[in-house]
Amino acid sequence: TIMGKSSFTGVGGKAANTAVACSNFGADTSFIGAFGDDFFTEMLQKEMGKFKVNTKTCYHLKDSNIACGQAYIFLMPDGDN
Repeated sequence: TIMGKSSFTGVGGKAANTAVACSNFGADTSFIGAFGDDFFTEMLQKEMGKFKVNTKTCYHLKDSNIACGQAYIFLMPDGDN
């Protein structure tokens, strides 16, 4: 067992990161996909909104109890993940 020293919750993923990058460069950007029905979905939508990424093109799985996709990345003291 390796004990962690801290944690961070953030949004991302290749598609979301690319959409934000394109928007930051001035492109009119939309994100196409499906949003789950949980706290992390709200977090993703808020972050995309901050960066002016249109999410009206997404399907919303409201009242479905389907969670947003998640990944856990562990960073070791030497920098490896």
